[in-house]
Amino acid sequence: MPKKELYSSLVTDIEQKEWLIFSDSFARAVVEEELTEVQIQKRNADWEIIQTYCLEHMNNLLQKNGREINIKEIAEEVNFTPTKVKKLLSRLYSE
Repeated sequence: MPKKELYSSLVTDIEQKEWLIFSDSFARAVVEEELTEVQIQKRNADWEIIQTYCLEHMNNLLQKNGREINIKEIAEEVNFTPTKVKKLLSRLYSE
């Protein structure tokens, strides 16, 4: 899960070369024209859930304390499992 960091800390880490750069084995490029209508509908529906329910809680979702409670609340609101909500959030940060 993502976590909140100060921008200045990230810049300092980059300047001091404290980060390793590696490719994300889970990242993939998606060619819009190659998606089926079902894939497009599912993607759009998932994005609607993120926009409607997750973005308004993003500050809380970035905090480790209380994240699970927020995920459970969102899951109940949209009738998903907490695991499904976590997958949506993970996809949000990996794309």
